[in-house]
Order: sequence, then C-alpha cells, then structure tokens
Amino acid sequence: PDWLECVRECSYDRDIRRLAPLANLLFSIDLSTEEIGTLTQVKHLVFLKPILSEFNWRGYPYSRNLLTQLMKALHHPYKQVREQLSGCLLQLFHNLWQPGRDPITDVPSIYRRYTNHPLLTEFTHYVDQKLSQRNELISSGLKPTDESVLPLTNIARTSLYAIASSFHTGSGAPCLVTAIELIHHCFVLYDDPDADISQLAKVIVHGIASFELPPWCVTDLIAKVDAAALSPQWRVRAAFLKFLQPFVFRTMFWLGQEQMQQIQLLVLKLLVDPQIEVRNISKDTLAGIIHISHPSLIHSLCPVFVRWANQIEPESKDRYRKFHRNIPSVEIPEALKTANQVEFVIDGDVLSTVKRHAGVLGLMSMVLAHPYDVPHWMPPLLVQLAAYIAEPSPISDSIKSGFNEFWRTHQDAWSIHQQQFSSENLQTLTELLVSPPYYA
Repeated sequence: PDWLECVRECSYDRDIRRLAPLANLLFSIDLSTEEIGTLTQVKHLVFLKPILSEFNWRGYPYSRNLLTQLMKALHHPYKQVREQLSGCLLQLFHNLWQPGRDPITDVPSIYRRYTNHPLLTEFTHYVDQKLSQRNELISSGLKPTDESVLPLTNIARTSLYAIASSFHTGSGAPCLVTAIELIHHCFVLYDDPDADISQLAKVIVHGIASFELPPWCVTDLIAKVDAAALSPQWRVRAAFLKFLQPFVFRTMFWLGQEQMQQIQLLVLKLLVDPQIEVRNISKDTLAGIIHISHPSLIHSLCPVFVRWANQIEPESKDRYRKFHRNIPSVEIPEALKTANQVEFVIDGDVLSTVKRHAGVLGLMSMVLAHPYDVPHWMPPLLVQLAAYIAEPSPISDSIKSGFNEFWRTHQDAWSIHQQQFSSENLQTLTELLVSPPYYA
C-alpha cells in the first residue's frame, strides 16, 4: 500500500484535533540521535511533508516545535536527510507566511509590506550567523570539507537548498524576506569552492532578481546589496553586476529617480574597477540601464566617457572637438559628476590605462544599448571608437568584440541602417575594421 497517500488522504480537510495521535507520532522526530538509521529518518521526513501541507496554518503549535528540531539538524552529515529536511523547511515557510493585507478590503496582497514570522526571523538570524562563520573560515584558507568547516557547509547546503527550491518552483514569496536578508552571503558564495553551494547561491540571486518584487521590497533590497559593489573581492562585485542586469529591467517602474541614479553611480564606479572582468560586466550592465533610461542619460554620460578615453594622447583633443560637435550639449547631473573622481589605490600608469579602457567600454555600452536601430549620434561615435582599434590590449579587444556584436545585431537591416552613415563615415569604418584581401 502507498502509505504516503494514506497519510495525505486521512489528514485531508479534517480537524487537527481528530488527528492528534497521528500528529504526535510524526512530529516527535529526533534527527540528532545516531540510534535511528538514516533510511528511517528519511522516511520520517517524507511522511511529515503531506501532513504539514494539510495542516498549513492550523498546525502552528506543531510547526513551532518542528522548526526547533529541524534547526538542530541542519548540519546532518547525509545528503538524503538534508534534502528531505529542506522540503519540510520550505513547507514550514509556507505555513508560517503572513502576507500583508489591503487596509480597505483586508485581502492578502504581496504588494503590502509584511515581515517574517518571529520563528522564521529566528531561523534567518541563525543561518546568517552560521554563514558568516563559514565565510570567515573559508577566507582564512580552510577547505569546505575540513572537520571544523564541514558542519557549517552542511548548514549552508540545507538552508540554501530550501530557499532555492522556493524560487525554482515559482513560489518564492514566503521565502522572499529571508532570501533578501541572506543575499549578501549569496554574492560571496557565488564562486564558493563547494560546487553545490555555488549553484544554490546563483539560483537564489537570479530568483530574487527575476522575481516580481513589490515596491517596498525594492528599497530594502537596494540598501542590502549596496555594500556588495564596494566589496574587496572582485568576484563579489562581478556577482553584484550580474544581479543588476535582470533586477533593473524587472523593477524599472518601481525605481525612483534617486534610486536609479544610485544604481548608475555604482555601475560607473565599477566601470573603472581595477579588475578587467568587472569592467567587462559593467559594460553589459550599463548598456541595459541605458536601454531603459531616458535618452538624455546618453548625452550626460558621453562627455565623461570621452574624457576618460582621451586623457593620454595629446592629439585626442582634436578628435574630441570633432566628435563632440555631433553630440547635443547637456549638463552632467551632479550625481554623475563624481564618477570622474573615482580613484583606486594602484599605480598611476595603471589607473590611466584602466580609465581609458573604462571610457571605451562606456562608449561601447551606448552602442550596444541600441541593438536594432541607429540613432543620429551613433555614426560619429562608431568612427570615434574605430580609431582605438590599434590600441594595446584590452582596449583593442573590447573594440573588436563590441563591433562584432554591432554587426551581428544590425546586419539583417543593414541596408536601412547604413543610410544613417555618411559616405565618409562608411569609408572610415571600412578602412579601419575590414581587413584588406591577401593579394591586395
């Protein structure tokens, strides 16, 4: 007989007081003892999930005691037990979730501010503390499988698996507050030595970024992830930029002007990051922001990027004047003027090269922000960028990859797009970018 379905059917739509003997038997679980075999513990947790689902909010006294027991067993050494334990945790999140309610109709709504249940808040603080301890030990040079780190690694696997499952199944609202509280750890775990934890962290970050976040949640999330942009670890800064790409697109109608300027300033700071991988990701992120922003943002950023790209070569002043005549003169916002004052504690020559590369990437992001059209300012900008094709790496590499992407997105309608170019611009681009024949 299918005892799992038997438990589900006998507990369906029944008064929990009539099921007290069965509930007392199933909820009296002790995963800390070694006298019970692993297979028995797995079966016990499997039978718990259907009755948890049927009890839902009505079984609060049982849920309270069960969560205490599960928190003590998050470090369980066996993967099968941890996976079933994560399933029970996810169901507890659903049972204890208290969504906000509309003040007029009293109808539950995710768009009304809500907080975690006190039990879930306790669970979140416990996991937050354990993840902080683990990150300190990993950063000190220990491995995830070392004896002192392995229990913390198992706690991370169990808790993150439960949260990631909620987003994977499309029911992330009950775990949303907990996920936001732990997202700064997920950025650090993006490139964790443990492959499972790294994958779970990516799922959670992508799930939050792609979730239909309510307006009140957007403000809290920006305040939470702001510190990741200033992290000393370049992989954390790169993970933050990857998070921004879907997040800004999904929440562009909830972001206010101050919040959008704050995000733009963070991306501009990372555009002049000493790490080349961070700069390349910043280019793609900035292109997405420009794509959904007002066109005036391009005219505000263009003078900044041109100064960055032309700050070494003396002859660049003539090119700047020739190019800048084709860009409307727009005053740079105060929030963006500080972008040109970002400095890093590195050698001056390296800083100049980094800032030149950042200027080229910024100009290229303006081009990539328009994959299917050619605005009036783009032809002279392409000519300006083509002049950097002979620069040393990584500037020349960025130019080549950017133009390859431009040709890929515009080649289908090139007969129409080329009408925006003058014959002189087309000839210049052809001479600089098209290699001559071998027998020429």
